[in-house]
Amino acid sequence: MYSLEKIKQAQVPVNEITLYPLKINQINQLIADTLSCSTEITKLLAELVAKKTGGNPFFLTQLLDSLYQENFLVFSFHKQQNNRQSYWQWDLEEIERVSITDNVVELMVGKIEKLDKKTQQVLKLAACIGNKFNLEILAIVNNKSQTVTANELESALHEGLIFPLKNNYKVPLLWNPEDLSNQLSENYFESAKYIPYKFSHDRVQQAAYSLIPEAEKKQVHLQIGRLLLKNLEKDELQNKIFDVVNQLNQGSSLITEQWEKDELAKLNLQAGKKAKNSTAYKTALEYLEIGKKLLAENSWEEQYKFTLELQVETLEVLYLNYQWEQVEKLSTTILEKVNNILDGIKIYELVILSYHGQFQPQKSVDIAFKVLEKLGIKLSQEFVSQSVIKNRIEQQQKSLKFLLKGKNIEDLANMPKMTDPYKLAAFSIIQSVGTALTTRNFSLRIETILIQLNLCIKYNNLPEAATTYSLYGVLLCGIIKDIDSGYRFGKLSLKLLEKDNIDQLESVLINQYYGNIWHWKQLLNEKLSREKLLKSLQKDINLGNNEHIGYLAITYCFIEFFGGCNLEDVERDYRKYSKLIAKTHQEYSINYIEICKNIVLNLTTTEQHKYYLLIGNSQDAENRVIEIYINQENQWLLFIYYFGKTLILYLFKDYLQAFKNSQYADKYVAGMIGYLCTPQHNFYYSLACLAHHNNCDIEQRKELLEQVEKNQEDI
Repeated sequence: MYSLEKIKQAQVPVNEITLYPLKINQINQLIADTLSCSTEITKLLAELVAKKTGGNPFFLTQLLDSLYQENFLVFSFHKQQNNRQSYWQWDLEEIERVSITDNVVELMVGKIEKLDKKTQQVLKLAACIGNKFNLEILAIVNNKSQTVTANELESALHEGLIFPLKNNYKVPLLWNPEDLSNQLSENYFESAKYIPYKFSHDRVQQAAYSLIPEAEKKQVHLQIGRLLLKNLEKDELQNKIFDVVNQLNQGSSLITEQWEKDELAKLNLQAGKKAKNSTAYKTALEYLEIGKKLLAENSWEEQYKFTLELQVETLEVLYLNYQWEQVEKLSTTILEKVNNILDGIKIYELVILSYHGQFQPQKSVDIAFKVLEKLGIKLSQEFVSQSVIKNRIEQQQKSLKFLLKGKNIEDLANMPKMTDPYKLAAFSIIQSVGTALTTRNFSLRIETILIQLNLCIKYNNLPEAATTYSLYGVLLCGIIKDIDSGYRFGKLSLKLLEKDNIDQLESVLINQYYGNIWHWKQLLNEKLSREKLLKSLQKDINLGNNEHIGYLAITYCFIEFFGGCNLEDVERDYRKYSKLIAKTHQEYSINYIEICKNIVLNLTTTEQHKYYLLIGNSQDAENRVIEIYINQENQWLLFIYYFGKTLILYLFKDYLQAFKNSQYADKYVAGMIGYLCTPQHNFYYSLACLAHHNNCDIEQRKELLEQVEKNQEDI
């Protein structure tokens, strides 16, 4: 299931085939072919079998086999010299008189009960393990050797109740495991240890499991779990953690000692982490919730560190499952229990990210600033002008040269690691609120980037320092137009990424570099950028890094669009990535890519030309959404909307409206910090000004030409 889940998350097409019940004519044909006679002869038998089985293919074949085993289907054999043909025969009235179950599980129970008692017992244990099981685990819970256990399975194998999944299943039947190391190579011995089996059908497993009295099932599961836990080495336990925990959890209500409950809670934490790392978030949450229920009432006092770890891990998985209300509820509970601000940092980060995921950036910002104040960093949420921002960055550049003391930008990669826990915490909180600030308060986002930069310079690098250097490169390129220095800081960030090898940072850095820095010095139609973005996008899908999946997809499609790719290909990719982003439940990215997709649709179809809609299905709906964005002061969404309108209206020669929308877009362009659309905006703003030029008076024309000159300087 984990493999299938990962395949689906990777957007690989998965075709699912649904097997429907066989119809009466199909059943009749199947029986006729099986018994080598005409459908006229088997018609009444087929009707009886169809009535009993409901057309279930598995039940049907098992019922026919049962009729044969019970001598209700008999082959009448005649020698050739008698000149009579051999044939199958049955007595329909006799079959109808006998009580034949119409329940496939009951039928399989009857089949299992005819087996040897030892085989029945080992099948019951196998059913507790699952639809698939391996001989090594089964031998442990059977409390016998692999050779004995394999022999006990033989008759079930012969009856078709189970089947092996590898060809090495005969090894333990031929040799005693104790002698294997003397007779076979070590590699062969190791491969022979793992011998997987599978029940031939879910109903067979269900039948075997039903043979365990209901009152004993929990005890059996608990006993199996305890045996596995006792017999597995530490490294083996990690590999088989799900097998062990699933058994113990099913019998957990019978555990009376708190120490054993605590141990099981730790195992559930281990299983939850492993499931989370496999992006099986729902499964991970199930393990963690069970772990929480096993804790004692005084666990916060008696086992503070472990309790905190389990609760925070649960909080993270709730976030990954988009259970926003539960995130808020549990985070409040945990924060009431933590001993100090440092223990609460991870909780605050998840709450900040949760509000951003719900498209509530201001709440993210408010929480982050309260935490930063506790860490000694006090910030004002007031907006400042573009000129103040530019001056602030220029001052930073001057002080940076002093702080570097003759070192080159590239030398920053060799600085030691930051160790101050409070500085690390402040850096982490700023990191988590970065995107919310970018969309909410551009000037404040820049201030926090500069704070992070100075923390790195004064207190040394930390693993996330690469993102700070990258962001500073973005500011240099996008605001003060120091392209060369910005490009060097961008390259520095990639060097640190390669050096520290932190997968979680790759998507952030790749998106910043190719979205805000690279395009100032390189041609957009180079394939390298798209290859790098797609590689990072796939990694994020595998890691379940939902926030950054959207950013990478949006940047990738922009490079395709502005780089001159075929519009039909661009439209196809926008549709594909819109579906992908919708699954992440990240409202901001969902809204952003909808506008981008509709820009392209306006250019490739005729459906939206009447109003050139970019949001919703009507002008009224679009206006309502834009009013919401204005009230939220969401600069990025407002910019892409007005820029999209400018581009479309200009291309369709509505120059007055194109000019008006370019002026609106220009109010928000500073907040893009040199993103891919920035030079495109300057270009289309200039085109709209020049197209509108002839409709203006002399003074207005002069202003338009000055604006065009300014735009060209910015490009």
